[in-house]
Amino acid sequence: MLHEHLDRGLPAHGFFLNASNYEATDHLVKYGTWISDCIYLSTHSTWYQPSYCGSQYYPATPSDFSTWALTDQKYADDFTSTGLSPDPAAQAHFVIDTSRNGAGPWTAPAGNGWPDPQVWCNPPDRAAGARPTLSTGVALVDAYLWIKVPGESDGQCDRGTGDTDAAGRSTDPARGGNADPAAGAWFPQQARELVSLASPAFAAPTCQVTYRATKVTARTWAGTVSVRNTGTSAERDWNLTWSYTDGQRVVLPLGARVHQASDDVTASPLLHTVALRPGTTTSFALAGTAPKAPGDQPMLFRLDGKVCSTR
Repeated sequence: MLHEHLDRGLPAHGFFLNASNYEATDHLVKYGTWISDCIYLSTHSTWYQPSYCGSQYYPATPSDFSTWALTDQKYADDFTSTGLSPDPAAQAHFVIDTSRNGAGPWTAPAGNGWPDPQVWCNPPDRAAGARPTLSTGVALVDAYLWIKVPGESDGQCDRGTGDTDAAGRSTDPARGGNADPAAGAWFPQQARELVSLASPAFAAPTCQVTYRATKVTARTWAGTVSVRNTGTSAERDWNLTWSYTDGQRVVLPLGARVHQASDDVTASPLLHTVALRPGTTTSFALAGTAPKAPGDQPMLFRLDGKVCSTR
């Protein structure tokens, strides 16, 4: 099994689907099963050839999922004609990237006039999909994985228009003409969409953080952090953690204990006997340095290890 190799740190034997893409999981399960069937039939039959698999869709229509049962039946008939039977224990297994496919693929709006809609490139209003797991309920699917980091840009998309902004960056008409970050760079707008539209939905956070930082001098900043307990139980001896990505350093905390190791910061109350009760907010101040003050705002805060929403 592919997941047994992953668990034991051994080389994986199988294939992956949907890496960095948006195709729906149920479609990918069928498509991957056809590939596995084809590999098995062509390597265990004396006459069945890989070319018989055609486009992997035939006789189905790729764009019409309601016809895909035709290809299911074709492979069932192929097993019968070769005298073989499906054997999940012997067939190639696969994994599926579900990091961004919770809403399926994007269709560009009608009449857009774009030479190339680039449906693969930072499509708007997509959703995080199934969480990474080895329990898929499908014999041939060993894992749902988040191969692509949700929130990383696919690149500077221009939908084939060639339009650029004053800085020479490609502008994206699907996102209001703003410039998307370079490939692999963090894309806050897309990250928020993936989280807010996730299917299945993420559990509601039990904390909320408001982080504000303003420039003081060319390389210094001052800011405030407010933490609200939106859960139903008190947080005792709490720790709030976050990370910077641009070399910022906290040099003067006020109202909290702050420890920083490299880019990782941990804040805790001055008095460990003070609990953060449900519905209450605590605030503290910070002053620090940054290569370009006030620096980038952290995107991920955790209160006692639980992810917080931000304002």
